Amino acid sequence: MIRLALRFDDPSATSDRSLEEGIFAAARTAGIPLTVAVIPFRNQAGEQVGLTEARAAHLIQAQRDGIIEVAQHGYCHEPETPGQKPPSEFSGQDFDRQLEKISQGRSVLEALFGKSITGFVPPWNTFDARTSGALAQIGFRYLSAGWEMDADCSPDLVYLPRTCQMTELQAVLHALRTFDSLDPVVVAVMHHYDFAESGNPQATTDLNRFGALLQSLGRDARLQVSTLSTLTDAACTSLQNRIRQNAWGSLHWRLQRRLPSRALFRQAWPRLAIHSLLHPS
Repeated sequence: MIRLALRFDDPSATSDRSLEEGIFAAARTAGIPLTVAVIPFRNQAGEQVGLTEARAAHLIQAQRDGIIEVAQHGYCHEPETPGQKPPSEFSGQDFDRQLEKISQGRSVLEALFGKSITGFVPPWNTFDARTSGALAQIGFRYLSAGWEMDADCSPDLVYLPRTCQMTELQAVLHALRTFDSLDPVVVAVMHHYDFAESGNPQATTDLNRFGALLQSLGRDARLQVSTLSTLTDAACTSLQNRIRQNAWGSLHWRLQRRLPSRALFRQAWPRLAIHSLLHPS
């Protein structure tokens, strides 16, 4: 069984509401839940403006209908240090500053959605050990970012990295077809700009194709599609396992090529390498 979650980043006070409503409608029709990483504040005319009930009405309704789970997407999705590479809203800042921003953003979202926010998605998927410590201190359950992470991160959080982009998902699921029995976890991420309806000329999908994809995911007996919070019970998301899987990058390339990429596994690399030899794709 492959456990899959779809993460949709960037809804905010200034994002494309019409497109978001189309995405939620497709999810509702297919019966596929989404985790939506919502930005609490946005910079409007030089002022930080919080997300309002009127602007979030479609998000609130989708949550009430069980279509989406809301996670916190940083504070205002702007780098603290202009020109920082890679950009980050949190990495490198002192603990108290990070705690303040996270707490303020969380208060806005919890007031809007009427429930505790337990998941955190840092903008640009960048964070440091102090970010994880701040999240753990105020009761967050999971952090979903990129593969990279500090070994000093809090062991009290569950780590659910983006394993692929939504546009790569079908190829990833095909590549994992011989590893289903090892219970891989896949987290696919999407943004507004992936959809032609956003106006992006380089978009690789549209609402019709997205709806068809969700329908196919719902019919796939290999898959268990859920939200990120549902995946927090997966053993492969612990800090120890995440550090171990990150260490695969130091293995010889002949071993690395035997390991499945773009998914989380609990099993150690020797078992996975042997499995790939016994069950070639």
